[in-house]
Amino acid sequence: MTTINRQIFDGAKYTISFSMIQYVLYIITQIIFARLLSPNLFGEFAIISIVVMFFFSLSNFCTDKYIIIQKSINKNKLNSLITFDFIYALVSYSIFFLLIKNHLIPNINYVYENSILLFGLVVFYHPFSRNKAILEKELKFFKARYPSMIATILSSIISIILAFNGFTLLALILWRALQYLFEGLILLFISNFNFSFVAIENSKDINDLYKFSAPLIASNIIIYFYWNIDYIIVDHLLGKTQLGYYWLAFQLGLFILRIKDAIINVVLPVFSENKNQDTINESFNQISLLVFKLFGLIFITFIFFGEYIFSFTFGDKWLPALNPFIITILLSMIRSFTSFFEPILLIHKKTNYKLILAVFNAVLVPSLVYFLVKSFGIIGAPLGVLISNVFSSIILIFLTKNLVKINYLPILKNILFISLIFTLNSILDLNILTKILILISTFGIYIFNEKK
Repeated sequence: MTTINRQIFDGAKYTISFSMIQYVLYIITQIIFARLLSPNLFGEFAIISIVVMFFFSLSNFCTDKYIIIQKSINKNKLNSLITFDFIYALVSYSIFFLLIKNHLIPNINYVYENSILLFGLVVFYHPFSRNKAILEKELKFFKARYPSMIATILSSIISIILAFNGFTLLALILWRALQYLFEGLILLFISNFNFSFVAIENSKDINDLYKFSAPLIASNIIIYFYWNIDYIIVDHLLGKTQLGYYWLAFQLGLFILRIKDAIINVVLPVFSENKNQDTINESFNQISLLVFKLFGLIFITFIFFGEYIFSFTFGDKWLPALNPFIITILLSMIRSFTSFFEPILLIHKKTNYKLILAVFNAVLVPSLVYFLVKSFGIIGAPLGVLISNVFSSIILIFLTKNLVKINYLPILKNILFISLIFTLNSILDLNILTKILILISTFGIYIFNEKK
């Protein structure tokens, strides 16, 4: 194993461990909610979540990424950046507060107005969590990541208790909100750096941050639009119940992506410290392929046993979410590969490429989703997002051809292998023993190839 990969996996062993604990907690909490709540209520929460998390994305000035890529950064500059972050979050929340109080955002059930305003406080997570970026820059991944796990445990316990006591939508809202608020509070107390609010005297610090972050902020807003417009289209064409099915399917897919995020969060600071392009290329190909294979195993598992898993865990009433979920796994496989380009773009300061791709998807996703949902129902929504991401991935590879050298052959081999298994399962009536043997054999082949 190369030195850079060892650094990545030394950090990733903590982030992956914490992510897996969080993933199990997410699934358990989601199962309990699915058993207690109706798809229609999930649909109500989806619309509220879309609005709140838009402001969450809008209030993120990407200061954490800016901190990580700096060669060095002094305390005064950090205080200035975090003070600016807080002011920006305060302005974002003030706008959100006025819009909700005056009922200016459509499709929201304002019976839950106070809960929505409480949910909106997540925008303050950004300034109060910058200690995480400092810890990651110092490659202290254990200290950077365990607060998120503790926050997930606490928020899950509180929300489940509320759900059992009849506070249905409030339970869903606090489940999401408390994860951010608890993590931000814990991070305040564990870092050696204790920030303080200061008068921003050096405008150059903020100008540098703006030059770095402006394309990222614009692309994040556009990305948020095309990652959520499908919910709005499903709600408009099919109603809240179908939206509830689709929201559950897509959220489960996003939870799987947290496995990838656990590694990506380590890759950026490690790649930033390494100046050898050949080493970065080798690490990029090895680790992206490893994550791609892992997602392939998850996809095969749900192709074979998805119906049993959904019926046993969520109940038969949630089976309409199964096929959309399987398509989101395919989407997660693509994103598990393309997400490794983000550290490459950041260390080369090519953030405008991300903006180009965001604009492309913002045009294509709504068009495809609307047409496919009208034609095929709920299954059309994830298909539209998947097709758009395939095209944008091709453009991304073209844009970065001079930044990283990709070994395509192993990826293509795995795509063909997974396609063969999918085809066999579709045309043949495989019994459960055969499916288990195929899954075990696939896992064995992957392990053997990695050792070799």
